[in-house]
Amino acid sequence: MVKKLSKEIETYLTEFGLSPEEITIYVALLQLGRSSVLDISRKTKIKRSTAHNYVEKLIAKGIVSQTSQGSRRMMVAEVPEKLKSILDHKRWEIKRLENKLPEVVKTLHSMIPKVEENTKVEVKYYEGKEHVESAYKQVLKAEKVYGFYNNSHIESAFPGNEPLFYKALDENPDMEIWEVVEDPRPNRKELNQTHERYYCRFLPDGFSFAYFDLVFSDKHICMVNVREQNPTIVLIYSVTMAGGMKALFDIAWEFSLEG
Repeated sequence: MVKKLSKEIETYLTEFGLSPEEITIYVALLQLGRSSVLDISRKTKIKRSTAHNYVEKLIAKGIVSQTSQGSRRMMVAEVPEKLKSILDHKRWEIKRLENKLPEVVKTLHSMIPKVEENTKVEVKYYEGKEHVESAYKQVLKAEKVYGFYNNSHIESAFPGNEPLFYKALDENPDMEIWEVVEDPRPNRKELNQTHERYYCRFLPDGFSFAYFDLVFSDKHICMVNVREQNPTIVLIYSVTMAGGMKALFDIAWEFSLEG
């Protein structure tokens, strides 16, 4: 029988990269000395063909070497100190791989088909008021933001929503916000004077955005259904769609009323 190793030594050899069968065969060879595969099979109770396969793996790992005795092929366990030289070689291999990694990563990246920014489309869907602000913030990263805005419905559904937009204007001195607004309030000049880089015009009487808010930039389109208690939000990333939305906005702007 093969002498039983402590749990600590077994764990170390496993972490070193040996399977339980390889550990058993290596320890058996240390005890037996020069041995044939048949001797190893008898000592370990591992089937001969299976023992042969594991011996080949141990030879490849440098922990067992082979010699001959007459016409017989014999196996010899390397001394335990050989484990250190194997570790040193592994360190050298890892260092070599680390040095070549940047070149390999660059080459592999070159094989990935490039997606043109103008053709990329990404759609995200959210439910719940807690997601509305984060969706708006995606759009508000741009320097020019446009929107179709029902003032009364948005204020009712999301109190404190307006300061989010004015804060974005204050934090980015190059930013502008342009909106076509459905605003039933009699004093429309008040809305037009809220910020020096906020520009708006108003829908003619009889036109309505109903319970819908739409904000977009050069890359993002954010659409919010504010009628439901649990609002739904669709956030689209698409340069092409945002460009089409800007064309529609320009038409709406031309037919809208100044404050």
